[in-house]
Amino acid sequence: MSTEPQNVPPAGEEIHIPPGSLQPLALTVGLTIGLVGLTKSPFVSAAGFIILFWAMGLWIRDARREHHALPAHHAHGHDDDAHDDLAAEADAGTAPDAAAK
Repeated sequence: MSTEPQNVPPAGEEIHIPPGSLQPLALTVGLTIGLVGLTKSPFVSAAGFIILFWAMGLWIRDARREHHALPAHHAHGHDDDAHDDLAAEADAGTAPDAAAK
C-alpha cells in the first residue's frame, strides 16, 4: 500500500445495474421445451411456448418498470445536446451525410 495521496477524480453519475432475475433462465427453458416438443408432441411444444411467452412478458414488464423508475435525465439513454446538434446540422444541410443525399 502506498502512503502517497492518490489523485482520484470524484465519482460521476451512479451506474444503474438491474437486479438479478430468473426470467432469462425461464425464457431459455421455455424455448428449449418448445423446440424439443416440436419433435415429440404438440402438447409439450405448447407448454414450452407458453412458458417462453410468459417469461418474456414478465421480463419486458420488469424492464419497463425499471426504465420508468430511473431519474429523468436517464430517460433517453443518449446525450440530448449532441442529438439536437446533429438534427440541426441535418436540417441546415451541413451534416456529413447530408452531402450524400
